[in-house]
Amino acid sequence: MSDWKSEDDAGPGENDGIDPGTDPATARERLTVTIGNESIVISQTGEDGVPCRLRLTPGDALMLLDILQNETERLEEMAAEAAPIPIRFDFRK
Repeated sequence: MSDWKSEDDAGPGENDGIDPGTDPATARERLTVTIGNESIVISQTGEDGVPCRLRLTPGDALMLLDILQNETERLEEMAAEAAPIPIRFDFRK
């Protein structure tokens, strides 16, 4: 599950990767991607409840996007093997 809000749309604490209504003991991985004017921040709540953040410059983000696009087939196979239920989301146009 992932959320996306631009820095301009996010409220205070909204893009910290933690959903306050979720029980950390039963929560699945959750990513928040914040795109600002000078950086992209990917946040996730760790298994211990501590938020983890990755801040990328636009150039680094494009490099990561290129790598992920080249590995799409392999990533889809890995996700299918890890999925507990046979549901697949495709957000591509």
